[in-house]
Amino acid sequence: MTIIPIIIFLLGWYAYLRRHFDWFLFVATFFITSGYGFVDKEYFIVKPLDFLSVYGIVFCCIEYFHNKHFFSVKWDDIGKIIALILIYQLFEYLITVITKADTPAFAFKVARHSLIFIYYFLLRRIPLYHFERYFRKLYVISLIQGIFFYLQLVGVSGILNGRVDEATSASEITRYANGPRFARFFLLYYLFSNKPIVSKIFNIIFWGGSLLLGQGRTSLIIIALMIVIFVLYKNKVKYYPILIAGAVVAYFVVLPMFEYRSSRGAGSAVDDIKNVITANNITKLDDDGGTFTFRIAMLMERYNYLAQNPEYMLTGVGDIHEDSPNNRFFFKIGTFNKELQYRCVIESGDITWVPILLRYGIIGVGIYLLLLVVWLYKSIKRIRIINNLYIVIASLHSINYMIGTMSQAMFESGSSIFYVLLFIVLSMKGERTVKKLKLLSNERKSYKALYKQ
Repeated sequence: MTIIPIIIFLLGWYAYLRRHFDWFLFVATFFITSGYGFVDKEYFIVKPLDFLSVYGIVFCCIEYFHNKHFFSVKWDDIGKIIALILIYQLFEYLITVITKADTPAFAFKVARHSLIFIYYFLLRRIPLYHFERYFRKLYVISLIQGIFFYLQLVGVSGILNGRVDEATSASEITRYANGPRFARFFLLYYLFSNKPIVSKIFNIIFWGGSLLLGQGRTSLIIIALMIVIFVLYKNKVKYYPILIAGAVVAYFVVLPMFEYRSSRGAGSAVDDIKNVITANNITKLDDDGGTFTFRIAMLMERYNYLAQNPEYMLTGVGDIHEDSPNNRFFFKIGTFNKELQYRCVIESGDITWVPILLRYGIIGVGIYLLLLVVWLYKSIKRIRIINNLYIVIASLHSINYMIGTMSQAMFESGSSIFYVLLFIVLSMKGERTVKKLKLLSNERKSYKALYKQ
């Protein structure tokens, strides 16, 4: 079984060198999803991220050898921020090693995830039609993954990797967190595509159902917001029935699920914020508050630590690894690692900003936030103009990642970084078109003004 990842790695190598970029992306996704959820990590000789890192470093070197302008960011605003992130991460690694805050080996375990940011320069050179082919292939494997996901409802389990929170009593509902990774993308695609009605209905139910079974409140809210923004910006009457149908589904299906999740201790976001503001001791919110309360309290505890140690406020404590002997932090609030049975004090899968704030300080938070803000600003501008549905949905994902930073880890792992870069680059494929349309619009305005004179 261990030979399979090596064979697939070589196939990805061959695909890129032969300029079959769609197959290369398909192979790269195989590694960041641990075989699309079908292969246990123990069957990989090294960590899947290491396969991805080798691709990125070697192919970037090859491309730069053939084109000295490969890393140029002169006319690329997003590229400038990506370059800044890479430089800042290198600075943090060097400072960590020089000051002996952690050993070079442990510090590299943290810093190596940031190497995935170099994929931005590889991805931006891939033509749009290769992305379209890639998503068609991804649809097939995601469909297979979705079938096995639904089979868990009838007791066929153990095939897909990922977390499943089994119900412990008759009043509880099992929460399935191992659904298809790109379910949101395909749900939106079939919502707004001109596919035959039977195909649309099947795919909306199929992908929407997998998201509902995950019981992710924030995820469902983000999807609703993405749909509303799409309809309003496109301003097409034919999409209004989608809003009406979505409202009906939300009332009869989503709202009861929200009430169930709230009854399990996950209160409303408004109540959670009030709990944090009014609490005399935020450490008491670890078990008392809802999920959002827990996340905000965890973030505030890290901020208070930096405030009490101002030498770390700007640049953080550095690339200190969670398992390092140099990890001497004693935070009372942290994400519990169910697999290893201990409470994390540095890393967190619950909120993006906790590890970034602690490790990289206010400057680090500012740089990563700048990336998301610029991407969101550029994406919102082009949604109205671009007609390619792949680009539009990728642009809508900027909303997902901006809001999602408060409910999941976006930049903590190399796989999460790859997803962000994938949608950033795909959404930017429409940038030249937007600029041309703006230029034409300005020319028409100038012509009309001249004609009136």
